[in-house]
Amino acid sequence: MPVSLFEPRTMLEMVNSEFRARSFLRDRYFPISNKKTFNTPSVDIDIKGPGKRKLAPFVSPRIGGTLDLRNGYKTTTYKPAFIAPYRVCTAEDALQRLPGEHLYSGRSPEERAASILADDLNEMDKEITRTEEVMCAQALTTGKILIKGEGVDDQVDFWADLAAADKPASTVSTLWTASGADPLGDLRAVCRTISQKSGLTPVEVVAGSKAVDAMLNALKGDNTALNSRRIDMGQINPRELEDGVQYVGALRLPNLDVFTYDETYYDEATSTNKAMIPEDSVLIACRGVKTTRAYGVVDVVNDKEDKVEFVEGDRVPLSWVQRSNPAGRIVQLKSAPLMIVNEPLGFYILKVTN
Repeated sequence: MPVSLFEPRTMLEMVNSEFRARSFLRDRYFPISNKKTFNTPSVDIDIKGPGKRKLAPFVSPRIGGTLDLRNGYKTTTYKPAFIAPYRVCTAEDALQRLPGEHLYSGRSPEERAASILADDLNEMDKEITRTEEVMCAQALTTGKILIKGEGVDDQVDFWADLAAADKPASTVSTLWTASGADPLGDLRAVCRTISQKSGLTPVEVVAGSKAVDAMLNALKGDNTALNSRRIDMGQINPRELEDGVQYVGALRLPNLDVFTYDETYYDEATSTNKAMIPEDSVLIACRGVKTTRAYGVVDVVNDKEDKVEFVEGDRVPLSWVQRSNPAGRIVQLKSAPLMIVNEPLGFYILKVTN
């Protein structure tokens, strides 16, 4: 029996085999190894706050031991909103020559429909990936994810239960563009704060475009502050750096690798392009921070058995025939993602310029 191109299983193989849009923040700080799919519409969010550096107490042999209470964390439940772009392939689309196709290629409408299907799934997957990257950027730089769309207006706040003094965001006392600026001192202070409150060690900085220019200008007279040779010596692999990412160098004290990330996205609410990392800020990050790339279950209508099914996964492709407006084959890619920062104190956003 021939395999239908529009079976969900066949389409899912197409999605997985296509090159996905690479996303620096998501891939680096919410790695695929932290992906977790749920078989329920809601996902659990475990947030870990500041820990106490308790010492194991001495005790008399006659007592035997003391009760040691665990550090607490908070669990909340959230139902991720759907992302569900779809496209229509009409008979006219399948009959027309595709971009790059030879005028006399002799391709059949069925072959063109298959090519259109693969391209549509790939493009919709990239759109979902960009949305996930924006979710990561918002979570890391503002502590909250804004979820706005048709019929949904919500937010997830990872800093909500942190005291004002514990929130990992601040502005330097002397902007890096001003005389007397001390970028190294500011970064050392933030690294101490992160280490004291989270127990983690900061290892890198991701700087916005204005922030990295200000830092380099402020360090211009110090030839020992920044070592840019690590990439030449093979310690940083240039092929691992994605589009929009540049390796600037390694600071000596504090010991931090510095990257700059120039990726932007189009914000339809304001009709402007926005930077993933604010131009005036730097993100100080620890590797190994607990994060989760979570996905809620997706509902699917099974036309053959006339029932609703629930599918667990990060991408769920669907297809059906539409009789009018316009008539054609609908292809949809559904996802219910939520990027979770379980240890929000492992990151710090520092505003350094105007």
